[in-house]
Amino acid sequence: MNRLEKWIVGTAFLYSGCYIIFILVLVLLVRPSRVDDITPFVVLHILAMLACVTALVVTLRDLYLRDFVRKNDKLTWGLLILLTGGIGWFVYIVKHAFKPRMNALQTRRDSGTRDLSM
Repeated sequence: MNRLEKWIVGTAFLYSGCYIIFILVLVLLVRPSRVDDITPFVVLHILAMLACVTALVVTLRDLYLRDFVRKNDKLTWGLLILLTGGIGWFVYIVKHAFKPRMNALQTRRDSGTRDLSM
């Protein structure tokens, strides 16, 4: 990922964390009778959704452009990102996305595996 993509993904995760804290504070500390206008909540919700969808698209683009040692790693990571409710997405970000992309041959050399196609 380039610097802008890293910023987008990091901001989306940070904003989502703050959004969850805001919801918890709203639910636990504010009495329902005092919440008359839900406009700020709706605006925050829409912003959080847009930030997360943008970050997800950026992450899936990074997955598409990244080379892996094994053929099925792309499919496996794609399914984990899409089907685990954010946990697989976070693990992919930490494990792969913030690291520079290398081609498959460099990855094989770095991991010590042999290229059997030659």
